[in-house]
Amino acid sequence: MIIDSTVSGKLAVWQRRMARAGAFAFLCFPFLGLADEVAEEEMEIVPLPVVESDRSAPVSFAEEIYPLLKQNCIPCHSASKAKAKLNLESPETIQKGSSDGPVVMSGKGAESLLFLTAAHRHESVMPPEDNKANARNLAPEELGLLKLWIDQGATGEAPGAMPTAIAWQPVSPEIAPIYACAVAPDKRFIAFARGNRLFVYDGAAGEIEAELVDPEVAGSPAAHLDLVQALDFNRAGLLASGGFRMVKFWKRGLNARAADLDPPAAAVSALAEAGDGNLVVAGGSDGEVIAWTASEWEKSARRWRDHGSAPVVSVGLRAGNGSIWSIGGDGSFRFRQPVNSEAAPGTGNFGTPVNRALGLGGDRFVLGLPDGTIRVVKLDGEMPVVEREWQGHPDAVTGLWLRGEDEVLSISAAENQAKLWRISDGGQVRNFDQGGAVTAAAVGGTLAATGGANHGVKLWNCDDGKLVFDLRVEGAEEGLHA
Repeated sequence: MIIDSTVSGKLAVWQRRMARAGAFAFLCFPFLGLADEVAEEEMEIVPLPVVESDRSAPVSFAEEIYPLLKQNCIPCHSASKAKAKLNLESPETIQKGSSDGPVVMSGKGAESLLFLTAAHRHESVMPPEDNKANARNLAPEELGLLKLWIDQGATGEAPGAMPTAIAWQPVSPEIAPIYACAVAPDKRFIAFARGNRLFVYDGAAGEIEAELVDPEVAGSPAAHLDLVQALDFNRAGLLASGGFRMVKFWKRGLNARAADLDPPAAAVSALAEAGDGNLVVAGGSDGEVIAWTASEWEKSARRWRDHGSAPVVSVGLRAGNGSIWSIGGDGSFRFRQPVNSEAAPGTGNFGTPVNRALGLGGDRFVLGLPDGTIRVVKLDGEMPVVEREWQGHPDAVTGLWLRGEDEVLSISAAENQAKLWRISDGGQVRNFDQGGAVTAAAVGGTLAATGGANHGVKLWNCDDGKLVFDLRVEGAEEGLHA
């Protein structure tokens, strides 16, 4: 069926407003306010022909509608450039409409503004002539498809959209690496993750005190849906754990999570707590930095991107002014105000890719580099100045932890040892042999913990280098994966 393109002659004569400097071109939908000073000229609107479809099969938004919108509309109506607050990238955002109201009426294609403007049956039309995006009028068959999609309810998935639900399945118990350890401020308790499970070890009693379990995780006992990749205690003993798109708080002794924070968009690659637990900062493998404060745990996090697509390798709080610092894997460093996340003085690049980093206070940092070098750097304004460096490992440094003010523990996944160094002169203090590749470590007071791909955790006395306890977690059944 073809709808008559003339509609009994001319549809309407309306007044087009023109900006003083020339036509203000709408790329897709002219639902926007125009220039303050305008001139008027008459313009006839000629409706476009529409070939309606009587097919019963559902119209696919991702495969049939989205390509039309991407070429002719989305350049001006997307998440990054939403003129009139209209985003046409997904059915969900289309249903939200524009600043002027709804653009689709589910089940009523002929009455929906999205169709009417595309078919030139409204005083506003899209796309305009001579537009800069080379957008074209939709063909009769395409207009009929758009109308049918709305008639069918205007639903579907955007291209590449994640499934609405993920069925997490049990995996082999052998897939349970130890990627994170943390020592509590009292130096008695050590938290470590094994796969997606989380344990707390009591150093005084010499035994596992508790396994931290989230009963809402499918296939529990487990703490996270996926591998736990970051752990950190605050001064009050509250434990934060980070996994894929999730940060959780745990109250020690209660075997229960205290809160789930507004999730990151990717895996957590860096995690830090400061201000007696009143501030939590996380860095993502996608370059995003997220900050939460105690007054807004349940609210949306503050987010920003300062490192492009480079992963965030370290985050922390700057001594003195309390600004948040973050370091990207490309060597970039940035500072932000903790209250409003506005940029703070200090932007630059260390001039080399960075695997791990720690803040030493006074604008000093220790960096772990891909070639195994450990480098101490001081910022002179925005210019990094190398104080000293030494070859810590034959391959990439994969972890750094501070002990006191003048010692740093480092690991490399290519080695079986964790090494304790003096920062002041680069001299080696201790060597802790894990007996297999070291994948995680932590240090606090006289105690150091190392974890390996062999599923074992060893506790060491930093003062004499002796092994305190060799911990094996038996019966850690099944982890989970997507």
